[in-house]
Amino acid sequence: MRTFQDDRTEAQRATHRYGVAMTDAFMSGWGGATGGASVAVWACPVEWLDHVERQVRQRGEARRVRQLDLKTYRPKGNVKHVHVHVVDDTHPYSPIRHCQRVDSTFVKELPPALRSLKSEPRCGADVTASASQH
Repeated sequence: MRTFQDDRTEAQRATHRYGVAMTDAFMSGWGGATGGASVAVWACPVEWLDHVERQVRQRGEARRVRQLDLKTYRPKGNVKHVHVHVVDDTHPYSPIRHCQRVDSTFVKELPPALRSLKSEPRCGADVTASASQH
């Protein structure tokens, strides 16, 4: 038996059609994925895919990280559990949240003369640059 948990609302199914998936080495083989693989997907706006993928690749338990279209995605093979998470402005993987985190964590540690060199423009450029690639 395969379970598919999708946390997106109806509105988010249109705005968060794409996602970054990974096979979860830690969650596979037990619980909802007994006898098979567990796949986690982070649904996000298409402009954020590259940023979210970089965040997911940093997870130690991540295997087979890939971008996908959730409208056509059908788990294959021995996948027993799929969980679709939503990356919105408040999610830690959001490029917007990432920029805020960088500013609040690192900019406060800079000498006062360098505090004006915040990362928002660079982060904003990254988000729009990745949008033009899709």
